[in-house]
Amino acid sequence: MVLYSQFQSEARSHKGNFIKGTLLNMEIEELCRILCMFLIEIRKQNGDKYLRETLYEIVLSLQHFMCMNGHNLKLPEHPSFVSMRNTLDNRMKELSKTGIVREHSQAQPISIEDKERMWQTGLLDEDTPEQLFNTILYLIGLHFALSACEEHKNLRTGTYLQFKVKVNSNRRKFIQYTEQQSKNYQGGLKNLHNKPKVVDAYENLENPKRCIVHLFEKYIAKRPSHDLKCSHHFYLRPLAKPTNPHIWYSCQQVGTQTLSKVIAKLCDSAGIPGKHTNHSLCSTAATRLFKQNVSEHEISNLTGHHSVAVRNYQRISSDKKVEQSNILYGQKCKNALMSTVTSADNSNFDIGLLMQITDNDSSKAKQPKLQNVSSEPHMNFTPAAVSVKQPIINIQQSEIVVEPVINVCASNLVKTEDGKFVLPPVKVALTININ
Repeated sequence: MVLYSQFQSEARSHKGNFIKGTLLNMEIEELCRILCMFLIEIRKQNGDKYLRETLYEIVLSLQHFMCMNGHNLKLPEHPSFVSMRNTLDNRMKELSKTGIVREHSQAQPISIEDKERMWQTGLLDEDTPEQLFNTILYLIGLHFALSACEEHKNLRTGTYLQFKVKVNSNRRKFIQYTEQQSKNYQGGLKNLHNKPKVVDAYENLENPKRCIVHLFEKYIAKRPSHDLKCSHHFYLRPLAKPTNPHIWYSCQQVGTQTLSKVIAKLCDSAGIPGKHTNHSLCSTAATRLFKQNVSEHEISNLTGHHSVAVRNYQRISSDKKVEQSNILYGQKCKNALMSTVTSADNSNFDIGLLMQITDNDSSKAKQPKLQNVSSEPHMNFTPAAVSVKQPIINIQQSEIVVEPVINVCASNLVKTEDGKFVLPPVKVALTININ
C-alpha cells in the first residue's frame, strides 16, 4: 500500500490530478485503469525494476488491503480486471525475457558424508547439554520428516504427548510420533478426511550411540520433570553449566529464532557449503529414501504429503546428469554392460559379464536363452551368495546387452570398521546360446 501511495503522490505532482479518489472509492473501470498504469510505471527507489514475482505479490497485497476494508475483489481473477491481468502478464513476461527473475533456492539435503563430519567433529553427540539438544533435534527432524521450525516448536510432552516409546513383537524398541498440526496437516475442513501421520523410528542396533531411542530417553531423563510450567514443551534451553548432573535443561522453552537456526549453525560449524535450514532434515529423509527406491507412497506417509508434491524431493545426482549427457552424445552407458560394487577396502570391482555366443548370425534376431550361470569366488565370498535372475537381454544389430539382477545373501557381506556392510568382489560368468 505504501508503494501505491508513493505512485499516487508522484503521479499527481507530475501529471496533474488525473487520479481521482482512492482505491476504496473508485469505480471498477477507473480502478482497473489506474492499476494498469501502476504496474507499468512502478520502480524501486533506485530506479531498478521489481522482480516479476514481486509484481504479483504487490497485486496480492493491494487485494488484501481492499478485502480488509470491505471490498472483496479477486484482482487477478475478477472479470472486470482483465486489462489489469493482461498488463501484469505482459510485464512478467518482459521481465522474464530480460532475466529479472527470482532465484529459487531450496534447502539442500544433508549427505551421508556431511552427517559423518558432524558426528566426528562432536557437533552431534550426547556428552553435553547443547550436543544432546542439537542431536535430538537433528534425529527427530530426520526420522519424522518435520519440515518447518513451527513443527519443532509445537512438539509436546506430558499431557499432550506426541512421542511414545514402544516395543514390537520382536522386542525391538521404537519411538512412535503422532502428528498434531503441521504444514501439510492443519486439522481444519481441508483435512477433514485426512488422518495425521503416525511414524515409527526404530532403535539403531549397530550403533547405539547414534540411536534415536537411546538419545530420546536420555534427553527426557535430563529434563526438569518436576516443574509443571515446562512439562508440555519438548525443547528446553540447555544449561551452560549444570549444577545438578541429572538436570541439563532449564524450564524455559527454546525460542523460535533459536530453533530455526540450529541446522544452519551445525552445517556452518562443520564447513558444509550451501543453504541448510531445518527443512533440510525433511528433504534429507525423502531424498535418501528415493535414492534407495522406496515407494512414493511410503515416503508420503513419512513426510505427510497428500499430493505429488513429495516428488520435489527427487534429486538427480551429478553422476546421473553426466550419464544423461553421455547418452545424448551417443556414447554407451557404462552400466549397460558392466556393474560395479564396493569391496571391504572401499575400492570398486567390476562384475564382468563373459558372454559366449554359439551362433554369430545375429540377423536372425532370436531371443537368446540363459543356458548356464556360474560364479568364481574371491576372498571369503561363497558361490551361493550370488544368483542371477531374469536377465534383461536386448539384441541390437551385432551386440547383445545383458543386465543381470544380482541378489546377495546378507550373511556373506563383509562388515567394515565403521560398522557398514559391503559386498566383496565377485565375478559372474554368463554363457548364452542363441538357438
